[in-house]
Amino acid sequence: MIEAAIIIGAYIVLLSIAGVFQGAVRRWFGRGPNLSKLLQAFPAALVFWLVMTSGLMVALSATGVDIFTVFALISGASFIHRVRVSGHARGASVGDEGLDADDPRERTPR
Repeated sequence: MIEAAIIIGAYIVLLSIAGVFQGAVRRWFGRGPNLSKLLQAFPAALVFWLVMTSGLMVALSATGVDIFTVFALISGASFIHRVRVSGHARGASVGDEGLDADDPRERTPR
């Protein structure tokens, strides 16, 4: 019960701290005259969520929760995202026979 109160209290405190940091980043990026609203909002949201996730991980760790699995999930998700974005995760389709479509030597003439 005490652990739940600590986590809820940490969440409330982190909301205010993350909001202060988000406002500071938004004001700092708002000074640029040529920045779009989207480009101003993205770093502010990024800072907000970084403060929230790191703070909640510290709070969970303080209550005795093993956060190693959270780090493993984050690193696994980032690896999968990197592979998908780089294009190396193309599945073999019928007739592909494992050839690299980016290599001009392996293209069949039409």
